[in-house]
Amino acid sequence: MKSGLITIIKKELLRFFTDRRMVFLTILLPGLMIYLLYSVMGQALEKQFDEESYINSSVVAVNIPESLKDVVEELMVVKYENNPNIGQLKALVESKQNDALIIFPDNFENDMLALLSGVEKETPNVEIYYNSSSDKSEITYNLLIEVLNSFEDGMSNVFDINKDIEDIDLAKKEDVSASFLAGLMPMLIIMFIFSSCLSITTESIAGEKDRGTLATVLVTKIKRSHIAIGKIVSMGLIAVLGGVSCIVGLVLAMPNLAKIMGIEFSANLYSAMDYILIALVVITTAMFIVGLISIISAVAKTAKEAQAYSTPLIIIVMLVGFSSMFKLVEVNGAAYSAIPIFGSVTGLSDILSFSGNYNSVIIAIISNLVFTVIETIILSKLFNSEKIVFSK
Repeated sequence: MKSGLITIIKKELLRFFTDRRMVFLTILLPGLMIYLLYSVMGQALEKQFDEESYINSSVVAVNIPESLKDVVEELMVVKYENNPNIGQLKALVESKQNDALIIFPDNFENDMLALLSGVEKETPNVEIYYNSSSDKSEITYNLLIEVLNSFEDGMSNVFDINKDIEDIDLAKKEDVSASFLAGLMPMLIIMFIFSSCLSITTESIAGEKDRGTLATVLVTKIKRSHIAIGKIVSMGLIAVLGGVSCIVGLVLAMPNLAKIMGIEFSANLYSAMDYILIALVVITTAMFIVGLISIISAVAKTAKEAQAYSTPLIIIVMLVGFSSMFKLVEVNGAAYSAIPIFGSVTGLSDILSFSGNYNSVIIAIISNLVFTVIETIILSKLFNSEKIVFSK
């Protein structure tokens, strides 16, 4: 009995370790994916809160004392105003042309020195205005608070910051909502599309290989290219329907989520053209993902193996999706928009954030279509290979 048990264990271990695909998928791949995911996320979070990445913040300073100029200039670009129109300067922060506005009262240094010497007088109040719909503006605001607190360190309340001032955040309500949606929605939309594509595509191709029905279809008079196109189009449409269902559920739940976060949400934020472009990005992205998973499924021997091979794509899609939330890559130029999936995320983010940059959206849609055509050609070639079709 004992020898029989040992025999079974040896047999199973030998079967496993002699299968290089199984060793890679079961032992090496999970650790590699976790390493890549958390490494990129860690770098993204570090970059998100790295003060040096905001060293080019644009700040307008009114009546800033000489003792603070050098300190502030080390951290950001400062523009000085001595005879300001406060309303116009606030408007520049509201429109994101400047990142912050800091206003020191007249005779700030003299009042501060008087308080230090024991003279009783009203504590001067420093005003700082920012725009919370801009990450750069919000971190610039926090940096200015930190600089002023460090400057006052060791003194006894010689000035206040934003005392009795309520409207220090100059962001428009629609900008705050758009910023929230542009960070969250692209990642969720792409993840929903991918999950819909993965389940139906592996079953349609690798699953049919398992059952032998794919070989039956391929021996008919239908052209292999037509079979490839038919599968990609049909599965793409099904995936879009599944993705749309998830998106509708998300949109219906969004008001409650936004309310918890203190943000106003309204579907009327966007125009009919915006929704049309979002739909085109979703449809073409689904086609591309279906084509990619179809190729993997055609190469795989079983549906289970196809899903295992597609697992790394989940990590890639997640990381690309996070790029809209954490801004992992500074996007400049059309080349980025032409990268599949990344271009889709960038395009969706541009639409949702009112950036007005529809060029990136058009490029992403065209790129998705071009790559889908290439995938269809590759899939047709794979269907022509008996070694691929009949692999077991």
